[in-house]
Amino acid sequence: MATDIRIVKTRRNIESHFIQLLSQFDFNDITIKLLTTTCQINKTTFYRNYADKYDLLNKVSTDLLGHYIQVVDREPTILTGDPSYLIPIIDYFEQNQETLLILLHRPLPITLFDDMLTVFQSVLLTAFNVKEPDASEKQVQIMSFYARLIAGNILTTIRWQHTEKPLLRKDELISLIMESFEDGVLPSIHEKFPNL
Repeated sequence: MATDIRIVKTRRNIESHFIQLLSQFDFNDITIKLLTTTCQINKTTFYRNYADKYDLLNKVSTDLLGHYIQVVDREPTILTGDPSYLIPIIDYFEQNQETLLILLHRPLPITLFDDMLTVFQSVLLTAFNVKEPDASEKQVQIMSFYARLIAGNILTTIRWQHTEKPLLRKDELISLIMESFEDGVLPSIHEKFPNL
């Protein structure tokens, strides 16, 4: 069953105004009255779509995470030295930069950025396990460590790009990531796991 276009527009209106309010106010200071006044809707319309502001925040966070998963959950060619895997990830963060920066700089009851790291780690660990199917439990733990290290390094570099605003083009950012990966963690991984 198709979703009514009016419902989609109403939710977009509420969510975009909510993000705008988060750029100006702490989450705890945003009331439903403030939100409905800003959106020019009544409370009934709001409560028809969301249980409360926590539900709204979770919906925004879940949607962002869902799109991120679609971008990250594929063959991580970076492990074989192919940086093309990074392009859609960098594009995702560029396309959602304003919203993500607002969510990053506000104390919120969500774990979006931790969840992104965990998803990325899981994708990398799955790729490791495919190449090392007979790894012992201890080896899997070590692979999990390296997967988290790689995911954290990449996401930290992209986050740095958006928060510090260095004058780097996309290709320069990719080179920076690949350099730290190939000169840093990759030799250690190959030493412990030659099949990776």
